[in-house]
Amino acid sequence: MTELIMEATSKAEGGPTSALSRRLLLALPAIAFVGLAAVFAWGISRDPSQLPLALIGKAVPTFDASASLAVLRSCCSSTHGDATAFER
Repeated sequence: MTELIMEATSKAEGGPTSALSRRLLLALPAIAFVGLAAVFAWGISRDPSQLPLALIGKAVPTFDASASLAVLRSCCSSTHGDATAFER
């Protein structure tokens, strides 16, 4: 009789594979955290002088600040009313 009850209970709960998948599902955040921590630790331990830099030896690109300043002026004048804070 107890064997029948145990078998019925096992089938109702999904059996041992359900318990294993539930444990794996609960362990996934810890596994992901350990993996990310390992990647970050590896990145911190690298020597930054060994990284190849694409812009060394090239000219600095030209930048026109007047267009950006015009956008800031229009944004600030419509929201705050004072656009003189960005002028020199």
